[in-house]
Amino acid sequence: MKKNLGFTKETIKNIGLSIFIWSKKNKVIALILCLMFFNFCINEVKQVHNILLYGDYKLVARYPIEKTSYFALKPVRQVSAIKIDSNNIIFFISQRNKVYKIINLNLKTKKISNFTTFINANYIHFASLVGNKIYLGYYENQHTYVFAVFDYKTDKIIKIKVGNTSFGEAKVKIKLGGQDYILFAKHNEEVPDKKIKNKNAKFIPPHEQIITKSVYNFTLYNPKNNTFRKIFDLETNTDKIIAQLENGSILSYSCNAKANSYTIDIIDLEKNKISSTLLDFKASMPTFIWLGENKFMVIYEYYKSGREKGRLGINTYKITSKNKIEKLCSKEVENHGLFDTFTEFVPRSYVVLSPEAVLFVGGFNGKIGLANYSKDTHIYNPTTNILKKITNFPYKNDGMSFLPFNNSTFFAFNASRCSWWFGCRESNKIYKLKLK
Repeated sequence: MKKNLGFTKETIKNIGLSIFIWSKKNKVIALILCLMFFNFCINEVKQVHNILLYGDYKLVARYPIEKTSYFALKPVRQVSAIKIDSNNIIFFISQRNKVYKIINLNLKTKKISNFTTFINANYIHFASLVGNKIYLGYYENQHTYVFAVFDYKTDKIIKIKVGNTSFGEAKVKIKLGGQDYILFAKHNEEVPDKKIKNKNAKFIPPHEQIITKSVYNFTLYNPKNNTFRKIFDLETNTDKIIAQLENGSILSYSCNAKANSYTIDIIDLEKNKISSTLLDFKASMPTFIWLGENKFMVIYEYYKSGREKGRLGINTYKITSKNKIEKLCSKEVENHGLFDTFTEFVPRSYVVLSPEAVLFVGGFNGKIGLANYSKDTHIYNPTTNILKKITNFPYKNDGMSFLPFNNSTFFAFNASRCSWWFGCRESNKIYKLKLK
């Protein structure tokens, strides 16, 4: 005997009639709900299309983290990843104050194993694989800087330099003459003997009575023989080191905060000289992205006249063999509409797979309300100057970390799950996207 579920033709008819009557009384709300429903259907169709065309995010593993309760995770301060080989990734995870635990993810078995070594650090700001060892730069406390090496084969960490040194901080791994080095840089403020003359006999604060100049000390560390070699002191406004050019020079940039202008500095380590070029845009907080092959791009927000909202500009540059900077292309990114995914294109978290493939995934766009977090993935080709939306990340987030694996694959981790009613909650999932 069939069980009557109560859904007869008359019941369905009455429900439909009730919805129709409610819609007539609440036309504006009904219209918004209809638009949202159609937008949801359209986006789901687009998502399926993009998965078939570009590939999908796959859950690889979950790194072990502690919980404050059964449901809530302890806040994760930082997660860093180093590719060891085609089968293994090492993660440095900071969840408790000043303690990093180290784990290994085997991509073949998808199993995670723990190292016995722990690192006491506020923040690991430098991590790079040289040979079969991982070199680390971090602060044990506010003033004690540590440069150390972790041997993952023996599960041991050795401190190379501890405390305030004249070498400064480890910045980037470079190659000179076929040999791997780690470049250290330290910023000093040298004070000339000359003081400002008080012509008007007015009071001048002590810190304004002297003229200072910006000087950087550069030092090379050789992992092969464990030695430091100071290169030179350079008077420059160098602020951020981006990468190493193909000719061995170092690319960096500096900011003139008052003018919102940016200067590219190319530092020749062998000839002890610097060439500077002022870039052709002004912005408060641009993002510099190294592409490889002597190319870099800058993403910045700017405002047009009137009440028009801020827009994003994407400029791509190339450094020539004579250290000249050429602008390859420029792109203006429009804002999306209200019923087009509720988000804007805001490049907070990105990964570079090749000079022709830069991906921007999720992030916080600074807005208030439903549209503050995103799960969109965009891919940009600086060569063709084409930006397009591809497969969505599994959930909205406020930014994440990436590990590029090859020219078509990357891993995404440390992405909080965000929603407008719960805010952002910690997540320990590791995803993989392989572009088709």
